[in-house]
Amino acid sequence: MIEFQWLWVFALLPLPLLVYFLLPAVSKPQQAALKVPNIEDFAAVSAGAQKLKSKPWLKLLMWLGWLLLVLAT
Repeated sequence: MIEFQWLWVFALLPLPLLVYFLLPAVSKPQQAALKVPNIEDFAAVSAGAQKLKSKPWLKLLMWLGWLLLVLAT
């Protein structure tokens, strides 16, 4: 039978939601620290990252990972 030693750890489950809603959003993009002369080569990589953010299963997978991380403690 599973027995949890530290039940207070379950209070950390809503932590990602609190961070998302309480931290201010970035209002303007910051200036890049690295200047790349041929930025077109990296545009495809950036477009791929945007596609990943729009997939709903990715959010579900991240929440599942967070849940498993909290359960592992």
